[in-house]
Amino acid sequence: ESGVLRGPTMLGAALTNRPFLKQMREATINLSEPDAFAEEEETEIALTDQERAFLSETVRQREENARLRAALARQRAESRLAEAKREGRVTPAMEGWLRELAELDDERFERVVRTLPVQVVFDEMGSAGEGEVSDPCAALDEAVSRRLLALRGEDPSREVSYGEALGVVQREQPELVTAYRRAARSE
Repeated sequence: ESGVLRGPTMLGAALTNRPFLKQMREATINLSEPDAFAEEEETEIALTDQERAFLSETVRQREENARLRAALARQRAESRLAEAKREGRVTPAMEGWLRELAELDDERFERVVRTLPVQVVFDEMGSAGEGEVSDPCAALDEAVSRRLLALRGEDPSREVSYGEALGVVQREQPELVTAYRRAARSE
């Protein structure tokens, strides 16, 4: 690959106490002369400029390919991790090691995530009136309930329907209704 000739190289070996060929000589290794092979020098092959350029480009493309594969693995891992988080199967404490697993082994990651139970969140949900509503159904219901109380005013026996209160909320707070409809479509 680098253009350096290394000489005879053993790529693999196997020893057995029952050889298949009965007439075969026994294998021996002389460990008393550890520098016996050190006498051979590495020989550099003379390359043309065109061959050097080709070799250099090949090495560059292999490095780029490895970089792109790693980036794709990270992107795939993030996508799979995000999906598992949306399903409620991954807690923040799990993210680090699951991300590493997803980058290393897609199949094992999928098997692990399928076995994880859906986590139930026991935190308070809703909005304090700032930003986007985290639970549009609850926010709309709360706004309609407040409007019902306001419409009844001092007289709790006054007949006001949920539909009337909802109509008022739709006119006064259309963003709540839009968020509710968006959430209903996504479910």
